[in-house]
Amino acid sequence: MIGKVITLGSIPNLLLFFLLLKKNKDIMARGLVLAMFLLVILTLIL
Repeated sequence: MIGKVITLGSIPNLLLFFLLLKKNKDIMARGLVLAMFLLVILTLIL
């Protein structure tokens, strides 16, 4: 169940990631990926 929730939550982030890369906002895209990893780890722990 948790895997499905993480997957559904990451789809909008993935779209935003590619949008940021297309607009040459590399630092913001990297921050988005790091925030997503942090949320996944917190979700798995809790």
